[in-house]
Amino acid sequence: MSCVPLRIDVDFRPGLVHAVPAMLERLAARGMQASFFVVTGSNPPVRSLARLLDADYRRRVSRLGLWRVPNLLGDGGAPMLEGAAARDVVCRIEAEGHELVVHGWDHAWWANHVWHACPDELHDQIDRAYAAVERVAGPGNRAWGSPNWRSRDDVIDALAQRDVPYFSECWGRAPFSSAGRPHLPVTDNLEPWVLKNGLAPERVDEMLDARDDGAYRLICAHDYFEGLLHPGLFDALLDGLGRRGLRAVTLSRFAATLDRSTLDPAGLECGPVEGFCGDVSRQIEVHAPVVTSAV
Repeated sequence: MSCVPLRIDVDFRPGLVHAVPAMLERLAARGMQASFFVVTGSNPPVRSLARLLDADYRRRVSRLGLWRVPNLLGDGGAPMLEGAAARDVVCRIEAEGHELVVHGWDHAWWANHVWHACPDELHDQIDRAYAAVERVAGPGNRAWGSPNWRSRDDVIDALAQRDVPYFSECWGRAPFSSAGRPHLPVTDNLEPWVLKNGLAPERVDEMLDARDDGAYRLICAHDYFEGLLHPGLFDALLDGLGRRGLRAVTLSRFAATLDRSTLDPAGLECGPVEGFCGDVSRQIEVHAPVVTSAV
């Protein structure tokens, strides 16, 4: 059975405490695994209120129905990993064979400032995030995924100095080599697809069929969307993979199957992706081979 790397971005405390346990159960029921990209800092209510002044953000909140989830947009300012419930979920991720990935300290700050922040500020965000995870889950060689898929070359250099096992910092079409490590770009995000085409489970099948069989794909799900708002879509995604003879696996396991000598070098550029507000990091287009895996 071929494998598909699955990352689940956990951006909100209610998602970590309430959505992730259910997503772990759904994965276990199908014998599948995922990489959970967990934010570690806080989400002060005043920052969410300030973001509501932005018309694009208000439209996104309304379109997604985020107002339906109590405390999602303002969690009281408590750090993401504070409290027994949050710590238990974080430890459970690795205990059940999934991957825990560091997804930043202050998600909103990174998204708003990464393009023009000085390197020291970004290094501080990285250091604080790793320290928070290690206080809960202990030391480990864990990967990093920048918030909002926004990164820079000097961030890549800083992560390489930490000896991260791989990068997953951008959108793209195939794995490539960056700073001596495999870089696994995102190819699919269910949220904009179903918002454009409809929330019915068959829309998930259409997304899965939109890419050639055997071609590389990395699917990104989210705690708030497939976890809290539309858990049936997460079931449809996992079942759709199973029907196609595919199994969701962690990014680290997928990266370990790649022949690094065949990966073309590439870098990052800044630009839009369909269904997302604002620019993100994208793979600079290269003539890379199609990569498959049969873990």
